[in-house]
Amino acid sequence: MNKEKIDVLLGLQFGDEGKGKIVDTLAHEYDVIARFQGGPNSGHTIIGPSGKLVLHQIPSGVFNDKTKLLIGDGMVIDPVVLWSEIEAVTNQTVNFLDRFYVSGGATLITPMHKYLDAAYEKARGSGKIGTTGKGIGPAYMDRVGRFALSVTDSLKGNFRTRYYAVKTLHKAYCRGIGFKIPKAEFEKAEEEWFLALRSIQQAIAKNHFLAGEYWLRGMLALNKRVLAEGAQGTMLDVFHGTYPFVTSSHTTAGGACIGLGLPPNAIGKVIGVAKAYTTRVGEGPFPTDLDGEMGVRLRKTGEEFGSTTGRPRRCGWLDLSQLKYAVMINGVTKLIITKLDVLSGLPEIPVCSSYNGTVPKPVYEKLKGWQGPISHAGIYNHLYESAQQYVRFVEHFLKVEVTHVSVGPNREQTLRVE
Repeated sequence: MNKEKIDVLLGLQFGDEGKGKIVDTLAHEYDVIARFQGGPNSGHTIIGPSGKLVLHQIPSGVFNDKTKLLIGDGMVIDPVVLWSEIEAVTNQTVNFLDRFYVSGGATLITPMHKYLDAAYEKARGSGKIGTTGKGIGPAYMDRVGRFALSVTDSLKGNFRTRYYAVKTLHKAYCRGIGFKIPKAEFEKAEEEWFLALRSIQQAIAKNHFLAGEYWLRGMLALNKRVLAEGAQGTMLDVFHGTYPFVTSSHTTAGGACIGLGLPPNAIGKVIGVAKAYTTRVGEGPFPTDLDGEMGVRLRKTGEEFGSTTGRPRRCGWLDLSQLKYAVMINGVTKLIITKLDVLSGLPEIPVCSSYNGTVPKPVYEKLKGWQGPISHAGIYNHLYESAQQYVRFVEHFLKVEVTHVSVGPNREQTLRVE
């Protein structure tokens, strides 16, 4: 990569594309991996020394002992979840805290934010969005409202005073809409929150809480290779997704500049990750949604249940029209296709190439399937010819080079396209 350029890796669909596994696989190519948006609503699944691990806030390069990790300003952090993650990683005999950094501008999710999340959903009634209930939206709302609490605030002597002032505002809102907060439950959550925050501050070296934008600039000046790791997916972007059924942050490539404090000309490669089919959690438009037997088959074979919430994901065929939009919005230069193995055993595989009507009705092209499993292919050229044709069809339609194809959860099941 060029000096003072970062690469960005992000999802091109509705999240859950397998970004964590891909970042874990590519981590050895980078000196720094930085998360730039989102929080505990994302779940990046990787395989560690002692088995599967789901990361929500820690960057997915944690198992590469030469890679530094940064939580950027654009993130919202739940201390309870973060401390739990730190313990989970260290329990896999991985000591990573000496290469873990947190940018001071990142926003804290407080216990009240989760109750506000529930209150907002209740107030929406039948128009509910189907949030993860993790307090993400309310935390970002506080940021825009200019009274959010940051990581830097938590290190100051007057932090509790500021915390209680913000809590008073939140409680007033809940009272105003008649939303009751269980007193004992909240007090327990608050005690756990402060304990986790203190544990994090004691575990991470003081000079690892820093101004992420300056630190990253220093890394780039030393010609270090930096990967910005996105969470969720393009179609959940607060501006460019299926609004209002979106997350509260910038999930597109431009979000890396916002969340890390870097200029647009700092972006080098944009690596887009997409499943070989489409999934979505929660409410919102989904043109290729399959609510019958085939949807159940994809969900069961692909183990399509939310890594954060456990909710079953809606499943459907690959939507190339949607992917074309995502490629355009992000300026994608490289494409990685995941979960190709899930489509094994189908005689033919429909893919959506366009829409008909005002309410989008998918127009499908049918591609030849392949009968046998492909998880043990080892190298790309060992895949069935029809599986390779499927990949080539996607590549030609989107006019973006496919560099890797994933056929299973492990690193060695990520095949370089040759």
